[in-house]
Amino acid sequence: MKTPRSLLLLAVLAAFATLSAAPARAQYTLVWEDNFDGTTVNTSKWAFQTGTGCPTLCNWGNNELQYYRAENATVSGGLLTITARQQSFGGKSYTSARLRSQGLADFTYGKIEMRAKLPIGRGLWPAFWMLPTNSPYGNWPMSGEIDIMEYVGHQPSQVFGTLHYGNPNQIYSSTSTSLASGTFHDGFHTFAIEWEPNRIRWLLDGVQYACKSNWISSAAGYPAPFDKPFHMLINLAVGGNLPGSPDGSTVFPQEFVIDWVRVWQKPQDMTSILFDGMDHANPFANGWFVFNGGGGGSIAANSTLPPQDGCGASLEVGYGGPNGYIGGFGRTFPIDLSGRTNFEFWINPDANQRYTLEINLQEDDNGDNSTDEEFQYNLVVSPTGPGAIAGGGWQKVSIPLAGFFDDNSVFPGGNGVLDPISTLKGGNGQLVSVVMAIISQGGGNQTFRTDFWNFRNTTALDVAEDDAPGPRLLGAAAPNPFRSSTTLRFAVQKGERYAVTVHDLSGRRVRELESGRGLAGERTVSWDGRTDTGASAAPGVYLIRVRRDSGAEVRKIVLQR
Repeated sequence: MKTPRSLLLLAVLAAFATLSAAPARAQYTLVWEDNFDGTTVNTSKWAFQTGTGCPTLCNWGNNELQYYRAENATVSGGLLTITARQQSFGGKSYTSARLRSQGLADFTYGKIEMRAKLPIGRGLWPAFWMLPTNSPYGNWPMSGEIDIMEYVGHQPSQVFGTLHYGNPNQIYSSTSTSLASGTFHDGFHTFAIEWEPNRIRWLLDGVQYACKSNWISSAAGYPAPFDKPFHMLINLAVGGNLPGSPDGSTVFPQEFVIDWVRVWQKPQDMTSILFDGMDHANPFANGWFVFNGGGGGSIAANSTLPPQDGCGASLEVGYGGPNGYIGGFGRTFPIDLSGRTNFEFWINPDANQRYTLEINLQEDDNGDNSTDEEFQYNLVVSPTGPGAIAGGGWQKVSIPLAGFFDDNSVFPGGNGVLDPISTLKGGNGQLVSVVMAIISQGGGNQTFRTDFWNFRNTTALDVAEDDAPGPRLLGAAAPNPFRSSTTLRFAVQKGERYAVTVHDLSGRRVRELESGRGLAGERTVSWDGRTDTGASAAPGVYLIRVRRDSGAEVRKIVLQR
């Protein structure tokens, strides 16, 4: 039997840190797929983009050489085949095809994957990628681009995963991976991303090869721009900035063959705001700093020990000196903590050491992004804890903001209140820096790794699986997953007020199904997959909540299209 799973755990603020080992990841649920079982491209799932991109985006913005035609995409035997031909058409010397799901299948977060076999030859550029559906933060690249798979045909054993963003000049982060033997033209491989609110992972055949947790947007705060709906694109370009032009060695026609495309989703923690995922080679280029006391030391990126909960690296900390204050480190990164209740981070302390981490939240009280006061929490690290266990491997520490006390020894000014809300939003201030000072209790070296610093709201709804034990206010949805309609059962007591609502994974209400004051007994309610405005909801994972005077419960349902 499955155990209950919490999307957001109901909690009461306490003034003590909690310590936990790594939890299991929530499981993905299939919400959308195309197995290409028909004889033509399913136009309820894909739309063709044809031509040269002119007049608004001539040559598709990349100096590409092809004319896109619907005729170059065919479906047969459970496969979608995009064929690039050396063919004069529309003033171009090559033809190919480009499909997108905009307005038909748009997603925010999830596992998006494709199984495909790639063409081979210089000048060929197949891609499986995503663009923002509505460009809420401005024109490219400010609203972002996610390249799940890119490939150039003259390097047939290598693929790329890339993020594009900017402010507004383009910034990109790209990582490649290569096959141990053979080429991507020899057979089928699975290309995927796992897109979460604070990180994006790239996978080849189920194995992660890249991860990104840090990006920027000039139009909004982190995690923009990768926090809005994106749609999928599949295309085979000929020529262009990345692969160059075909030459005499390139054989036409060439085929980009897709077996299937699938989208999976799971409940996401929408309450977390990342301070730093340690996803950088040089911490000092990302706002980090160090200082020495009675001893000395420094920090560095560490990619040799697998990090916890973050991406490709953790932060390695090494200090030494006598008993007492020996130094420390921190990062300046002003953020708005509105609605957050806890500071959380991962730590992997080396064995047989004893020290206190003096954790300081430095904040601004007047809107000038300079420190006016400091709030402190002391975390004891030793072989027995209690803050963190030396030699205990990766551990997650969660400290309620209410547990930090006003330390006015360094910054005597301020109003004495930890202000999470920025002055721009009507508050008194915001976080400017997080600083950790090391107080040695045993002399010698004090060394540890740390990863994925974030602030989170630990108070919200509890979401259980349909077969979870215990009191049942809300019965199982049937069918689930569903396409056209699903029905749920719930009970009310005599005269009890109730409301049944549908929410997306961010907690935003999608539909109110029913509300009122009922007679005692069981009631049923159905959802037809439409929003309060009557529009069709996008496929994905949703939460059904029944709220009564005597309690509330939330269940997960999956809408497929």
